[in-house]
Amino acid sequence: MVCSRIRAQKKEGHEQVWTPGLDSRPIVIFGTGQSNMRRILPSTEVWPDNLSLWNWDRTEAGVGTAFTALDPTLTNVSWAFAREVALRFPNRKVHLINISWGGQAISHWMVDAESPDVFQIILNNLPIALATIDADRIDAMLWWQGESDAGPLRKHYVSNFETVMMRFKAQRWFPRTTPIVVFGISGEAQTGVAAYGYFETNLMACVAADPAQRMYLRTAGFPQEYWDPEAYYLHMFSRGYNMMGKTAARFFLYDRARSTSA
Repeated sequence: MVCSRIRAQKKEGHEQVWTPGLDSRPIVIFGTGQSNMRRILPSTEVWPDNLSLWNWDRTEAGVGTAFTALDPTLTNVSWAFAREVALRFPNRKVHLINISWGGQAISHWMVDAESPDVFQIILNNLPIALATIDADRIDAMLWWQGESDAGPLRKHYVSNFETVMMRFKAQRWFPRTTPIVVFGISGEAQTGVAAYGYFETNLMACVAADPAQRMYLRTAGFPQEYWDPEAYYLHMFSRGYNMMGKTAARFFLYDRARSTSA
């Protein structure tokens, strides 16, 4: 089961189950997490003209200044996700904000975090980014974080995740009904390190705690060929991130009411 969403009612076929409203306002997608959400890899891409990226410089003190076109020689999992949304809504502007930092436990999204304080970086950028496009909220969130919490830290992860979600929900730009895509951990990594396999149950519990708004992408369902063995199968190749983002977006747009396989 690659992607699942717990719902009482099933929908047949590929009926669209998410819409960002019927007006012409921009669609805003926000991604955060650690290395898999942050990594930008060489690739050859065609990005829709209606898609743009917030130009945060990826430093702790950095604050972006504008949404800019995506680089056709690079890719990232959130870029691939946003591309599918932009293609589905060609008459709408789709803006992507990705504030992520590799190798960080969830504590870096919590109060009194050590450096880098990822949540503070988000607070420094999100309101400014939204103001530049006259938007007052985001439409969807992508969360790919947790590898650094596998092991002894996992026993607190579910409660810490809820604490972080409440911090987001306290922001005016984060509606309480914001849909959230939670990405899992590589199956190959789980095979090699038992702690990763145990940790996947934590991520699934986070989604099960709010099935109306959260969707789980079981990354273990993606073939080994997409994963980099030199990174102990925790990271993907560019083609893997492209397929991951595309798959997540298509389930998000069309199949969120079903529990099924890609």
